[in-house]
Amino acid sequence: MKRLCAAVLCASLIVLSPAAVSANSGPSHWETSPSFSVTPLSDCPITVTEEDLSFDFAGQEHSGFSPLATVTAQYRMKNPTAEARNVQMAFPLIASLSDLPRLGKIQIQADGKDLPFRISVGGEKPRGGVSDYYFTEEGELQKTNLPSFQEILRSVSAPPAAPEALSGQGTLYRFRCAGNFHLKADLQALGENAALLTTGVSGFSQTGSGIHLTGWSDAKSGEMSVLVFGDVSKPEVAAYQDGECRQKADDDVNVTEEKQDAGSFLREKLKQTEVYQAYPTEDFLSALTSAALRAAGNSLVAFGDGELYGFLDQQRILVLTYEVPFPANGTRRVSVRYPMSGAMNSEKTASPVYSYGYLLSPAKSWAGFQDLSIRVIPPQKAPYLVKSSIPMTRSQNGSYSAKLGSLPDGDLTFSLYPSEKLTPKPAFSHVDYGLLLTLVLIGILLLLFLLFLHLFSFRRADS
Repeated sequence: MKRLCAAVLCASLIVLSPAAVSANSGPSHWETSPSFSVTPLSDCPITVTEEDLSFDFAGQEHSGFSPLATVTAQYRMKNPTAEARNVQMAFPLIASLSDLPRLGKIQIQADGKDLPFRISVGGEKPRGGVSDYYFTEEGELQKTNLPSFQEILRSVSAPPAAPEALSGQGTLYRFRCAGNFHLKADLQALGENAALLTTGVSGFSQTGSGIHLTGWSDAKSGEMSVLVFGDVSKPEVAAYQDGECRQKADDDVNVTEEKQDAGSFLREKLKQTEVYQAYPTEDFLSALTSAALRAAGNSLVAFGDGELYGFLDQQRILVLTYEVPFPANGTRRVSVRYPMSGAMNSEKTASPVYSYGYLLSPAKSWAGFQDLSIRVIPPQKAPYLVKSSIPMTRSQNGSYSAKLGSLPDGDLTFSLYPSEKLTPKPAFSHVDYGLLLTLVLIGILLLLFLLFLHLFSFRRADS
């Protein structure tokens, strides 16, 4: 019995060993991209005589795993010439299209009045170096991974033509039933240039030259449709009562057929998304359609609802462009306000460190720049600025500020934390309760096994 107790004690120690349960129970690393300052689209004589840059976390909102800041960049700009000018300005972003409705409205003003702006959709977020991240674990900005402003402009100017596989007119098939049924459509790819755009398709598979699509037909509004390009046979479609498509339904499937181009098909799909509805302009819809068309051309055979939302969620270059008229020898106050998320890291610290980046270097494109003021109003959960590339002073109300006579050599990065100094992660700061439960169950099974052995040996001794 003493041996049994000793074995049970050992098993308990194994199960409750801190080394076995020291894994994190949630994300410990969350990356994001820095924001850019406003810059002119071409050489111009406009100078910046003053910039007030603020990061306000007072709203206590979150994006991903970091507090959300409202960034306001207010510029006092001067036209020193005797000629009135219309100046094209650009505000680059590295974000997903899905971020636009999630993060809130972007506001651009001149002298307190809203300015219309155009959103250009560029390529996917560039990747380089040994890391895909823009921040190191210590909150340093990875400049080597950032595109130059010239690269940004190239990514949004003169978008390429539609992919060859999706050029011209395709054949659009729409499938609908009178009732609510699962649908299955089978096609044959008769050549190597087959391409499909789909709506309402929940399953896709391919066996040899056969293409198999499954979806759902709703009596009121739902239907499955496929736009076919290339050498593809007419689909054979049937309705089923079960999701495995084994029990056929008696109802017939209504199939309609018409000609349509890929751009029109994607355009209608994009009009139903929150991304377009957040900025419902014709220019933005055209930019979205052109970018989605390129993404569809790069997909393998089929581009459906899931691929479309994957395209919208992909981090990419976005550029907001707008025009500001300046009178001769005149001054304007131009402001840009937008939400900004940050990086989160809790791999080495007791609490998460939130880091934010802002690229000041694009502002060097102005003819002149002076008097930069920076202010950070931290969130309640992380009220201390523990790292900053530009030294800042803490005021009595808890905000941080800095004043510079001109642009610094580097860009701005800063990190926020719950206390004045970073505190190392305790040995047992996080417990993975799923892992703990698994180990406890293993311990219980081990205990039952030992009890069985004990009872078995006891019976043998009696016999």
